[in-house]
Amino acid sequence: MCGCVTVCVLKLAVLLKYQRVLTALPVFPAIWRQFLLETEAWYLGLQEGPTKILAGESVSEYLGFVIDVIASDGAFAQDLWEQTWQITNRFCPKLLQGRNGEGAVLVEVQNAAL
Repeated sequence: MCGCVTVCVLKLAVLLKYQRVLTALPVFPAIWRQFLLETEAWYLGLQEGPTKILAGESVSEYLGFVIDVIASDGAFAQDLWEQTWQITNRFCPKLLQGRNGEGAVLVEVQNAAL
């Protein structure tokens, strides 16, 4: 696994470990959005090829798990839930597959309209 993937996975691990503390902060939505935007920029900056495929699968798996944990704690307000899927769907659309929820449906409808 390349170093850039390790850094991204490490950020996810920190988010997961401290998610209860972070989600209680009033600035959590800004922290979360910034993390998603940085992850998107990192992923879109990777060169096409096997490394990008492997990196995408690894990060997608960890990101999906972190989203599930934070969502199960009820830490996503509706607008943050929708923003999460809008951003994530741009660089990791497979993460949306097989998931239910209003945010997921909203993103699918908005993308279909584009």
